Amino acid sequence: MAATDASVTQRRKLALIISNGNYKRKKNRIDDSMMNGRELMDLLNTIGFEVTLKENLSTSTDIMVEVKNFAEKLKENDIVLFYYCGHGWQVDQQNYLIPTDDTRLDMNTILSLGVPVNRILTRLVNEIGADETPPHLVIFILDCGRPYRLENRERSIDQIVQPQDFHDMDAPRGVLILFTREPNRTIGNNLFAERLLGMRKWKSKGRTIAGGAEDCSGPGSALNRLNCPRGLTFTPKQAIIIADTSNHRILKYNPNDIVGQRIVGQNIPAHHDRALCAPTNAIFHEQLKSYIICDYQNRRVLQWIRKRHARSKVLIENIACYGIAIDHEGHVYISDTEKHEVRRYSDFSKRGVRVAGGDGPEDSLHQLNHPTYLCVDSEKSVYISDSWNNRVMKWKKGARSGIVVAGGNGRGDSCTQLDYPTGLAIDQWCNLYVADHWNHRIMRFRDGALTGDIIIGNKHLPRDDPRQLNGPEGLLIDNDGNIYVADTYNHRVQRFDIKID
Repeated sequence: MAATDASVTQRRKLALIISNGNYKRKKNRIDDSMMNGRELMDLLNTIGFEVTLKENLSTSTDIMVEVKNFAEKLKENDIVLFYYCGHGWQVDQQNYLIPTDDTRLDMNTILSLGVPVNRILTRLVNEIGADETPPHLVIFILDCGRPYRLENRERSIDQIVQPQDFHDMDAPRGVLILFTREPNRTIGNNLFAERLLGMRKWKSKGRTIAGGAEDCSGPGSALNRLNCPRGLTFTPKQAIIIADTSNHRILKYNPNDIVGQRIVGQNIPAHHDRALCAPTNAIFHEQLKSYIICDYQNRRVLQWIRKRHARSKVLIENIACYGIAIDHEGHVYISDTEKHEVRRYSDFSKRGVRVAGGDGPEDSLHQLNHPTYLCVDSEKSVYISDSWNNRVMKWKKGARSGIVVAGGNGRGDSCTQLDYPTGLAIDQWCNLYVADHWNHRIMRFRDGALTGDIIIGNKHLPRDDPRQLNGPEGLLIDNDGNIYVADTYNHRVQRFDIKID
């Protein structure tokens, strides 16, 4: 193969993940090994890697066959990642990986039954012919931090023979070697996920998918225009529902549509059963086969039933409903900006259960002040934009008070501050994304971090070019990691594609 001048955008990204957890000696099993590998595979897919995942390889031969097959696919200038999660051992300053068939493994057989780590690394680096350029970068990750119960035949009992940590390895040029020694951590919160998530970036230039196009910029009431859009949500088929607030309507944009479909609302504010007044958010409730709408200035929550004859039903009255979210069981959560609370509804014939706030507009951990947007995770924890307190709160299911997960350091534009937070999103690694309304930016707060990263918008001033925002509110992340923003005062919805370069 002749050497090429491949640029970064032409480099392939390939990964081999080996997750060994189902060891035959039950005391050595690692419950989260397969989950680690699968979660890392999902993460790598979002940044453009072609991933090969292998689980529970039982012999050293099995491991080396997979390494050989993977290495034979490598070409010059590739970016290569190898990740092993399982047991390992060190003997005489040499590191070994342990296959899952460890029934005959002891201090005397580990050299013959284990896999020398250097042998794997050599295969990955040197598989390409000597006259060709090796891979551009090899990232070599060993997640072997769990204690291994090795049989000590001299004592005829199983016991933990305390191994030394993996011995330091010399990294050839173009190789990055990483170890982890922290047990019982999943990929969602370990060092490698944090590093790889740090690689996730989005294109700085957004693409308008609704309203605000070059030939029809500014507010408007036609179906290809918007007027102060706020809440966004996906339907099960990945259409986007937009609360087109100042047009007093709810629109739906199917993927690749350039013109929206009107769900309900007539462009003018009214209170009758087919009209809205400044709706802020809407969701599609799959079990009810209908839309649930925060009809904010009409002070009601409305159900819009789409059957042969569409009709509406008032579910809740006398409520300053701003934000709405739904969990995986179909419970609906609604924020009330006047009562400074969030309630959960299983049956709209009842008043609902208060899950956060409701003790007056203050800034204690059991209080909220003008809660707006909501997000619910898989454990039914509710994330709340506590907008007038300039913070985002997380209330675990059944908790009597919340915890601050973003902001809470006064109004400001530093990376530890927010200025009227609005739209929220959570990714599968529990990272929080916040639309920082008056700072005209989107912030990402990694799980457990109170200092955020600015990922979209960075001038703290309103702009209407494709790289900037003006009062962002609604926020979504699709399955591929692309971000959608309701760019409210630019009267458009922007999509920022994830970068895979």
